[in-house]
Amino acid sequence: MKKIVALLALACLLFTGCISYFQVLRIKEESNAASQQVLSSVSETSALQLDFVDLAALYAAHSPDTVVGTVGDREITWSEFFYFYGSYILDVESAMQYYAQYGYAISWDDVFDETSGTAWRELPAESAVQDIREYTAISSFSAEKGITLSDEAEAAVEASLLDAARDALGETATLADFESFLAQYYLPVDVYRQMLRTNSLYNQILTEQYHVTEESDTETLEQARTAFSADLLPVYDNTVFTWAEGFSLPSIP
Repeated sequence: MKKIVALLALACLLFTGCISYFQVLRIKEESNAASQQVLSSVSETSALQLDFVDLAALYAAHSPDTVVGTVGDREITWSEFFYFYGSYILDVESAMQYYAQYGYAISWDDVFDETSGTAWRELPAESAVQDIREYTAISSFSAEKGITLSDEAEAAVEASLLDAARDALGETATLADFESFLAQYYLPVDVYRQMLRTNSLYNQILTEQYHVTEESDTETLEQARTAFSADLLPVYDNTVFTWAEGFSLPSIP
């Protein structure tokens, strides 16, 4: 369960196609299984002890509807935040596994960025906040430009949800089944829906604001993406995440 918001909301670019979300999950699971085998082998020879997080216990530290913080006037709940937070915890653990192959043990208290002094244990929360700000900024940018999803586009988002459910669970799957399935990855179905909507908005922004069409060549598309990134930056800078008063993240071992 890697940084799926980046894969879906930011990297699924106009008319280029996108790797299936469930392919990403399967690839991640296969990678984790292979890493565990390598780690087991390394542990036998180097006796490295890595601290892995119990995500279920971590998630249980707060109720799903606990408000973690706000972005503008929108409240971010624990269930939404935890998807990104948990994803980055897994990424850090993958990094620990990688370094363990070469006999290096990384502690959660070790410094990740010498310039900022950020420790590995601080990285998941900082990265989760960044992701939430990113897809919120895209929605804000589209609103500023008067770009909204048509009824047809909204219907396409819902159709994509059902297609994803059937891709994962079979042709008879319902959205209720899909919601239960996504819960295994701490991904609320509404957050997944928002990813799809953000991706659709991104495509529509390129079309309406930067005049990209199906016939646009690669150079034109890249220029549009670059221009959008530059235009989005000040919106992102003004998209402020504020932690809720009294909220505290549960401790990572």
